[in-house]
Amino acid sequence: MWSDRASGRDPRTSGDAHPSIPCATLDPVSDSSSKPPRGLQARGKRFFVAVVAENEVTLDETELLTEVCRTLDSCDRLQVNDPDGNALRQSRALLARLLAALDLPGSNIVTPVQARGRAANRARWSQPQDGAAVREAATAAAMARWHPERQGA
Repeated sequence: MWSDRASGRDPRTSGDAHPSIPCATLDPVSDSSSKPPRGLQARGKRFFVAVVAENEVTLDETELLTEVCRTLDSCDRLQVNDPDGNALRQSRALLARLLAALDLPGSNIVTPVQARGRAANRARWSQPQDGAAVREAATAAAMARWHPERQGA
């Protein structure tokens, strides 16, 4: 998907991919398309140029990047016209989803589903477990599984 122009490799890949399984990729878009699409305002143009300068972008990624830039411009217009409006909140939510879908290398954007999962993990594992309590719970689970007749005992 994304590759770092300096090193020529995908920074998200740790090299654990199986070498015998081919990976279908699209060809990067040529440098002639590194110009921002028509109709973008200043903020959208700056973002487009910055992303394309740092990454090799495929045609599909260019389409998604263009939508991100249009949404950035829309948020700017709504901020001026109606800073407390519902449309601005919706545009910002859309922008967050689009940026998460764009999945830029080095971005720390977390989707709501990921945030809920992380919170659940923290809640589950934040409480220290006593060794005896863990052993007792494991024994009870094993007994219930393998010796259901002893559950009442």
